[in-house]
Order: sequence, then structure tokens, then C-alpha cells
Amino acid sequence: MMLLVYTRRKLESFDNGYSKLASFGDLGFAVCGTVGRFVVDVLIILSQAGFGVGYLIFISSTLANLLNNEKSMSSSLSLGMSSFTAKSLYIWGCFPFQLGLNSIATLTHFAPLSIFADVVDLGAMGVVLIEDLSLILKQRHEVMAFGGLSVFFYGMGVAVYTFEGIGMVLPIESEMKDNAKFGKILALSMALFVPNFADFLSLIGSSVCCGLGFVLPALFHLLVFKEELGWKGWTLDVGIVALGLVLGVSGTWYALMEIFSVKV
Repeated sequence: MMLLVYTRRKLESFDNGYSKLASFGDLGFAVCGTVGRFVVDVLIILSQAGFGVGYLIFISSTLANLLNNEKSMSSSLSLGMSSFTAKSLYIWGCFPFQLGLNSIATLTHFAPLSIFADVVDLGAMGVVLIEDLSLILKQRHEVMAFGGLSVFFYGMGVAVYTFEGIGMVLPIESEMKDNAKFGKILALSMALFVPNFADFLSLIGSSVCCGLGFVLPALFHLLVFKEELGWKGWTLDVGIVALGLVLGVSGTWYALMEIFSVKV
């Protein structure tokens, strides 16, 4: 993510009109023209739509498990020609709140909501850790240290999903009072973020976020700094691009295999 910040700072140091690179898409246009902007914007739309749908499903499933018993979950509420399950009703109930949040155009207005969300996230992680610890103490299960390449790439896809917010890096860095501290704050934020889906997160993380988090930042950095980078810099950027491609292709494949496999 910091490669995007370094690349923008380098471009803005030139006297050729690169003074207002406010987004990832602007950076892609400055480096690769219209094609660069198009690729970045498409990937960001896919990642945001993917995580939005994923969290709506997660919220509805959680509410259905908490507020409905197994019998009522399996039944449906018939309204005219449409049939709504408990999960679908909870999803539709989330839309008014989502539309209200989408109407907020300035990131700074999200600060109170972000603080509240952070508190809820930390509390939820604490509850999950305590519950898991109690289960481990009651009944210990054998844990495999390595479950094979398919499990590894599947897990990497879930982990890379944390890069779904990379499109917000440049706007947030621009609005910070002290930009020099952005790297440290970003590292701390990434350490506290814990994804909470499996198959869906692995698919979105591998197919979209690998490109946004690894391939495009390293590629843009390489194209902008190619005259200044030594062989170590070239090797690092090319290695990040190659890593992103390998994780993206393999993770997407194994995630699709897991999604379409027969669940016993």
C-alpha cells in the first residue's frame, strides 16, 4: 500500500500537471493512461461490491442465527407471489442504513461511525477469542500444521482480502494532518483487521484484491521509478508482481474448487 503513496509523491514532485492525484484511479491514469484508470476502477468496483455483498450475507446469517430458531429459519414468509426467508428480510432491512451511509460524501464525516465500528470490532474479537479459548480448554482437537498447497493458497486468498480497502489509501493519506505518520498508522490498522468470511472472502481476495494490493502498486512503482531503481529495486517490484499473479491465479482456482465442491 505504501508503494502507492511513494509513487504519488514522486509524480507530484514533477512539474507536469501531476499535482492532484486524489485517488488510485488518478494514479493509474497518470502512469498508464486511460487503460490504467479503467483497470483500477473496475477492480475497485468489483472489490467493493464483493465485500458489500459478503458483509450483507454475513450480517443476515448472524441475525438469523441469533433471532430465529432452526424451524423458523427453514420456513418462509409468503407475501403475494414473493417468498422471503428470514435472511432475505434482514438483508432488505440493512438497505436503508446502507443508502444513508452512501449519501455521505466526505470521509471526515465517517469518523464517529468509524470509532464506533472499531469499538464493536474489538469487542467482537474479544468475545470470539474467549469463546474459542473456552472450547479449546474443554475439548482439544488435533491441529494439522500444514494442510497442503490447496489450503495454503485458499488461506492466502482470505488473508489478501484485507487489501479490499486499498482504494481508500490515497484519499485518507491526503486528508491526514501529518502525512509522515501515515505508514505507521496504516501498519497498525492492518494488524487489527481480521476478515470474517471463508469461501467468499478467499474468492474476492484472490481474484480482485491480489491485483489491487500487489500487482498494480508494484507495477506503477516500477514504471515511475524505473530510472532510479537498481537491480534490487527491480527485483523487489517484479517479485511483488509475480507473487500477486501466483496468489491470484492459484487462490482463485482453489476458492472456486471449494465453493463448487460437494459439502458433506
